[in-house]
Amino acid sequence: MDKKFNELLVSEFGIGDGTSLSDDVESYITNNILPQFETKDIGVYIKKVNRTTEVDLEPIVSNLSNYEKISRGFVKSSNNDIKKRNLLEFEYRLQKDPTYDYSVSFSFLVGKI
Repeated sequence: MDKKFNELLVSEFGIGDGTSLSDDVESYITNNILPQFETKDIGVYIKKVNRTTEVDLEPIVSNLSNYEKISRGFVKSSNNDIKKRNLLEFEYRLQKDPTYDYSVSFSFLVGKI
């Protein structure tokens, strides 16, 4: 498959680096796939612990499933201040108690437009 694909590839029509397909694939997805989808819901999970010198939470955790978030002490938040800036950008504000250290993890539900 790769051999046939490379035979049919016309590098003059590519984007960026002519020796790599990654920039072409990224451009195709950005221009043709992403515009077909939108964010339907954003879940916010928060982990809050008393501030100490022994604990240093990551501010944002992005590599956990919802199950992993809950099992690692994250709690789903219902009081969220999220503003959509554009198709792919959101602004989130968290009001914090200075006596606690926080870690936030997001969960995006994406659907076809």
